[in-house]
Amino acid sequence: MALALAAALRAALAGGGGGGGGGAGGDGDPPPSKRARTEPPAEGPGGPGPSMPGGEGPEERQLGPWEEDAEGVLRVRLGEGGEWFRPEFVHQVFGADEIARGYRGLCVGVTLDPLSLHALVEISFEAEGPKGTPKDDIPGLLREKLCLDFTEDVREFRARGERFRESWEDQVLPQGRCVDSRAARGGGSLSLHRFRPSDSEAVRSWHDRMQPFVLLFIDGGSCIDNREDRWDLLVAVLELEGRASVAGFATLYSFQQMVGQPRLRLSQVVVLPPFQRRGLGTALIEAFYATAGEQGASEATVEVPSPPLQAARERVDLKRLLQHPGGRFAEAAQEMVKAAALRKGQPESTEVEAGRQVATEAREALGIPTMHFRKVWEGLLCAEIEARRGGMARKELAAAELALEVLVRERLRARFSGKPTPHKQLHELQGREFFLWRVRGEGAKSNIHIIMEDEGDEGEEKKEEVVEGLVQERLEWLRSAAAGVS
Repeated sequence: MALALAAALRAALAGGGGGGGGGAGGDGDPPPSKRARTEPPAEGPGGPGPSMPGGEGPEERQLGPWEEDAEGVLRVRLGEGGEWFRPEFVHQVFGADEIARGYRGLCVGVTLDPLSLHALVEISFEAEGPKGTPKDDIPGLLREKLCLDFTEDVREFRARGERFRESWEDQVLPQGRCVDSRAARGGGSLSLHRFRPSDSEAVRSWHDRMQPFVLLFIDGGSCIDNREDRWDLLVAVLELEGRASVAGFATLYSFQQMVGQPRLRLSQVVVLPPFQRRGLGTALIEAFYATAGEQGASEATVEVPSPPLQAARERVDLKRLLQHPGGRFAEAAQEMVKAAALRKGQPESTEVEAGRQVATEAREALGIPTMHFRKVWEGLLCAEIEARRGGMARKELAAAELALEVLVRERLRARFSGKPTPHKQLHELQGREFFLWRVRGEGAKSNIHIIMEDEGDEGEEKKEEVVEGLVQERLEWLRSAAAGVS
């Protein structure tokens, strides 16, 4: 039970989790012990229920003789000589059980031109199921479910890529503008370009060839209607040894929730697996904030960020606050740390909380939403503690660190406690089990389900143990983030 709760909480925490992208795996028959996932029946109001009670996850069943684990079937590469990588998610293509049917030793290889992203599909298998065996229409699934426009002719594939490259500088690039350029970590030159897809058929077609990556690498992702003029597209292009390649992209959505300034939302961010760990995600987030500033957005938000994206976003915002002209935010954190260092006894979380005025200034000056600012504020306090570490007495340092720990602990307890609030609802399942459903707006429920069990004092001790572990993970991450911006 405690492990199930910990996994759910960690998925919602910033500063945890690893990067996306799959590695190449083996092909051929699945081992006899291979089991396929099947989803449990829906439970609870408003949609599918949470994971199986006790954190055991989806049920499993033995694969049939003409069934393959779809995760091992589909593989992708950039360029004909590129390394193969596996998608993170394949259920949008093969269904919730992620089973490919009708073949043995099935392999579906998708080769993409690095710049145009035109696709070549090669399908091979060791044997095909006999007549009457349920059989997937692989090309049909790729076109219908993955929205993939492809050819199975290698000469046509190469010709499409060459035609795009010939028109790239004259017909595609002029439709947008370069918003940033820098040396890429790990080598090469990185440039970021912003487009409005609704203004150009060439850009819309190009973006359509990017959209399958959203389905394959963002959990619950979906294609957008790029004919709508509220969408902007950021494309990261990496040039290595004279060859340009799409390395990542992001979509931005502009909207107005009320009369006044618009808001800008970072909707989708994808960094292609061969180019991860090069700082491209950070570059895309920085370009998003720059766009928000240019458009006069009152707030810059992120749509249901994954843990790695949330961590990158926090690091960028921490740097923005520390480097803000006038040093207003750094000074506010300094004052809090000084006061906390001189305090005697157990501190209260309110003593180091960011004041309403500081949070409002961050929203107005940098478009940082108030709830997100609370987390970045923890990073500011930690950065100040680390900067003053050599100049404080041992007792003062311990007092300041304790104040930060109390602040983090109280935030996590409030966010993930079992107490209903206007933004949380408790729903009983069966017996003593229940789950906490976070609510965003009237009738809108998030996709974070936390299984908990009412076990009296013992259950409360388990929850406290889990939360305490998360507090320590958060503090460790904060110290790492502070060191990265010092």
